[in-house]
Amino acid sequence: MQILESITPINESDFRQYIELALRQSSGSQTVSFIDAAGLSMANEQADLKQAFSSVDLLIPRGRGINVSMNLINRGQMPSAKSSSLYRELLLSLEAFEKPVILFTDNKKAAHKTELEITKLYPNLNLQITICDTQYDKSTQWFLDKINEKNPSSVLFALDTPLQERLMSRVKSKCEVPLLVTLGHPLFDAIFEVSEGFKLSRLRHSVLFSPMRFFKTFVGTLYQTPNSDEKRNSRINTILRQWGWSTRIKRLSIRTKSSLWLLRCKMQSILKRSIDLLGAGLGLLFLLPLLIPVALGIKVTSPGPLFYSQVRVGHRGKLFRMWKFRSMYIDADARKAALMEQNESSDGVIFKMKKDPRITPIGRIIRRLSIDELPQLYNVLIGDMSLVGPRPALEAEVAQYPVLARARLEAMPGLTGLWQISGRSDLPFDKQVLLDTAYVNQQSAMNDVKLIAKTIPAVVSGKGAY
Repeated sequence: MQILESITPINESDFRQYIELALRQSSGSQTVSFIDAAGLSMANEQADLKQAFSSVDLLIPRGRGINVSMNLINRGQMPSAKSSSLYRELLLSLEAFEKPVILFTDNKKAAHKTELEITKLYPNLNLQITICDTQYDKSTQWFLDKINEKNPSSVLFALDTPLQERLMSRVKSKCEVPLLVTLGHPLFDAIFEVSEGFKLSRLRHSVLFSPMRFFKTFVGTLYQTPNSDEKRNSRINTILRQWGWSTRIKRLSIRTKSSLWLLRCKMQSILKRSIDLLGAGLGLLFLLPLLIPVALGIKVTSPGPLFYSQVRVGHRGKLFRMWKFRSMYIDADARKAALMEQNESSDGVIFKMKKDPRITPIGRIIRRLSIDELPQLYNVLIGDMSLVGPRPALEAEVAQYPVLARARLEAMPGLTGLWQISGRSDLPFDKQVLLDTAYVNQQSAMNDVKLIAKTIPAVVSGKGAY
């Protein structure tokens, strides 16, 4: 049961983002495994395999049987993308990273054919396929020697379960490779599926999708040393014939769609900033009659400054100072350490406490109605924040983020967002991350207007605010 709860259905976009973040980490190793119904059955019978699966950072379902076992529909989760498409997204991400990659497999016949197909589909992927025969069942040191010799950015295993999972678990404890992935023998089927499939399905994995990939492939072909059977001119002519008019039209279509998408993103960004400036300016103007008595109440009821500020992490890790009306006593930060044992947030990343003794009497009122957040309209005016977006976190909280949670930093932090209108502090951290990630992937000016409209009743109700 514990393994089922650890399995994460994931789509292609989130998986690609996970891989890219894992490859860029400066220390430690991220492990990824695919598990099918047979692997789950073996894990329930073998304690060491169960431990190996449980220790994996990202465990992905593979095959219809495992999805049925997870009962995804009743659990309200989205089904995972096909493992074959995730395999291909992994190879594309590794190719874009342009660092050495090692693939260990015991299937000699498939490995030779795969090497030829990968050269065609991913010409800039620096992949070394190593045939390991039965060494993986005997010695870990053999693998470590191969890894240390190549110093790769990632290590892939295309072996049988449970041998590959046990091997990855041993290798991870003895070396630091940014990414370790167990793929199994279905990796080869995924590659052959692209190579032998309909031409349009191969477009995503061809040099057409990226002018840079085409340029590198073309130049590399020009400067290969010609042999007696094939001259340089014939290679050039072959490339030009393959290019053709139909391919040029496809390339033009892709570039046109890409340019339109970039233009749309730019226009959305300008529109979002315009809404922020207009909303923050009018908000400060019309809320001034409310802000003045609140400020007087804070000064009269407790000693200390009127405003409270903290350094928060903003868009793509940028640090900024966020302003609030002071709702706590001036020694609140010093008393926080003593209250950590009473933290009501189960995940341990954020600190939440419904009856926090550090909050002043008027502070409880302004926090319940979110009035304490209104000075952040100034942060919106100067461009540190937006009206809508993920809430900005403390540096200490961001340091504890799992990899997928870092997607929150891809959007400008905001005063309100999806999880603020969906339960606020009552939501666990993982649900907050899912809602913020959904906003990052689907943000638009129209969605921002809708969220601002839904924030008003959420604030009035006071649900989840403390």
